[in-house]
Amino acid sequence: TGGAGRMGCGASSGGFAPDGPIGLSHFRIERVVGEGGYGKVKYVIRKDTKGDYAMKCLDKHKLIEKQAVHMALLERAILVDLSTPDPGRLPCTFVTNLHFSFADTHFAYLVMDLALGGTLKYQMRSHPRGYPEEHARFYAAQIFLGLAHLHSKCILYRDCKLDNILLKVLHSKTRPWVAGRAWLGSHFGAWRDVQADGFIMLSDFGASEKFA
Repeated sequence: TGGAGRMGCGASSGGFAPDGPIGLSHFRIERVVGEGGYGKVKYVIRKDTKGDYAMKCLDKHKLIEKQAVHMALLERAILVDLSTPDPGRLPCTFVTNLHFSFADTHFAYLVMDLALGGTLKYQMRSHPRGYPEEHARFYAAQIFLGLAHLHSKCILYRDCKLDNILLKVLHSKTRPWVAGRAWLGSHFGAWRDVQADGFIMLSDFGASEKFA
């Protein structure tokens, strides 16, 4: 039931046991934040640490019915790879990182970084004429860094579209959901202000391919 890096893998247990294998009982479900062809994505909070995550709940019966078991296993394998940083490095913040994975009789669960800002496609509805150039350049730089990280892991990202570009927001006690600041690392060497609809994170790696 061990995992690579900071990730845990195990089977869902019947009751909440803080020191036992990670399972569904370790999380409190807040609400559904997305839905796809194989299940739902839920906003969850881990009961003991109060950390918040996105939990992707994949219906095993639908995966078998739609012959998508291989795709689900591939996505998990790629998430494990992306979430296991090289020695001395931190995980990339511009791709979805996997924290835990486990399964029960009917579902497989992937517990990942949470992004409550919605998709870039959704956010662009409030910008019918497009983003200001500086704003667009900032998002483009983050997408580039996410793709560069994928390529450094020899992963071909085949599903880069607005629906799969998520936006994060940071929680504040005084202002419920506010803009944050994102570190662009050695590529840009500075902190940059992030607009109110958050900074980006690439997601959904089921159609991706890993090269040796």
